[in-house]
Amino acid sequence: MKPKPLSKSSWKPSALPWWQLRRGAAGDIGRGMFGSPDLRLWMLAASRVGGYGHACFDPGELATLLPKVVHRTGEVETYSERNLRRFIARLVDAGALSPASNTRCLVIPIEILDAPLAAPRVSCPEHRCRHVWSTRLQGWAQVKADRSLDLEELAARLDELNESELVSVGDRI
Repeated sequence: MKPKPLSKSSWKPSALPWWQLRRGAAGDIGRGMFGSPDLRLWMLAASRVGGYGHACFDPGELATLLPKVVHRTGEVETYSERNLRRFIARLVDAGALSPASNTRCLVIPIEILDAPLAAPRVSCPEHRCRHVWSTRLQGWAQVKADRSLDLEELAARLDELNESELVSVGDRI
């Protein structure tokens, strides 16, 4: 039996099936030597992401987890802080990370994640908050603890949520 060809309408994000990402494999790709540093950086974030989309790293840890090979010598080195900030900025421009991301905490927007939204027990040590980043709202958002929503449902309903369910707290953090 021949597979049915995909039409242009079947390429809409809502028509495509969703996939899960294995954290261990994402971390292996991130720590590996192949692929663009941007992709590898995002894979490291995906492998480490915790409550509310925050992927926290110790000072200097991100540089050690993202090695590079100097092609003329074959030596393995680390990227400078400046290069890491540049990679983060490109991922922010692409919408894959929040503008609040830095080398200590990479924040993946809630519209990308598909995980249960439960109140984390501790705040992000870098941002000192328990908020999610919303690309649609262009800011931090806090879902009240008594209203646990699936992130997929939240992303789908974000425009419809009223202020009693979702409180935008802006960039005050």
